[in-house]
Amino acid sequence: MNQESQQGGEGRRSVQFPQWLVTVIVVLAVAAAGVLVGIFVSSRALGVKWPPPKPTPQATWEEQVGQSMKADPKLGATIELPEVEDLDKRKVQLPLPGVSALMYVESYNVGDEDIRVMERELAAYPQVKTCVVFMLSDPEMVRQKAQENGFRSLFLYDRAGQMRDALNAFDNARVYIFDRAGRLVFIENPADDDEDIIAKAKAAVEKALSGD
Repeated sequence: MNQESQQGGEGRRSVQFPQWLVTVIVVLAVAAAGVLVGIFVSSRALGVKWPPPKPTPQATWEEQVGQSMKADPKLGATIELPEVEDLDKRKVQLPLPGVSALMYVESYNVGDEDIRVMERELAAYPQVKTCVVFMLSDPEMVRQKAQENGFRSLFLYDRAGQMRDALNAFDNARVYIFDRAGRLVFIENPADDDEDIIAKAKAAVEKALSGD
């Protein structure tokens, strides 16, 4: 009886780890805790959220355009536009009198073909005045290029970028059409293809010329 009890007690006896192993485990646990505390304190001091927030998904081109277009001036509204300069540094107030089409190009270097298309498509409407507003090009270079290309449009310099901000001209070579009362009746939508843009622009011009 006593022998069996002694054997059962030996079976329940706990495992004894060597003292050196216990010491190593304790030291490692304390060090790990210290590192975590240090990271947390440093991140709070630097204003870093912990745990770090998940990265924001990158917006697609279509989403970026959509967000930018929300800041567009409203169709049918009369917009107060800043003065700009012609190539002889004379002040010009836009929109031009009568029905007019304005193309905004940040840099003339990428606008040649767009200007050519605008002038060609609006040639059937001689009453419509056209102008090109640019910002990041040398006015004398623009004068020379416009003469070489035989452009008829009035070229205007947006020296401080105020016209760009007023028109929300986030996309190069955007077109804006104004009626006789100075109301905005058309803005190019970059999501449209060229045929859509031309058809909608012509419809807006014809409606503005008819006075409707």
